[in-house]
Amino acid sequence: MTAIATNEETDFTKNEFDVYEPKEGNLLEPEEINMVLVPLLAFDTNGYRLGYGKGFYDKYLASCREDCIKIGFSYFKPIDEIPEKHDFDLPLNYCITPQKVYVF
Repeated sequence: MTAIATNEETDFTKNEFDVYEPKEGNLLEPEEINMVLVPLLAFDTNGYRLGYGKGFYDKYLASCREDCIKIGFSYFKPIDEIPEKHDFDLPLNYCITPQKVYVF
């Protein structure tokens, strides 16, 4: 996984996972990133998230600075606890829902 700097003029194309990615741009090293918007299916009251099962984001976030802010978005309230957490899972700092901003 890599991070590419974008702006309002950036062209995007859909990849094999149906995710839009920038066609070109400047590569950002993980240490340069201040904030990451992290996809999720669900999150718990401790800030851990249930993702898509491959650990791509958790592995990438582990290479970011410790003070990098991790934000999730969800349409739903948190569950009590994410089952089957892994040692490499990293909690979010915030999760935004239509009703509330959760701070962890």
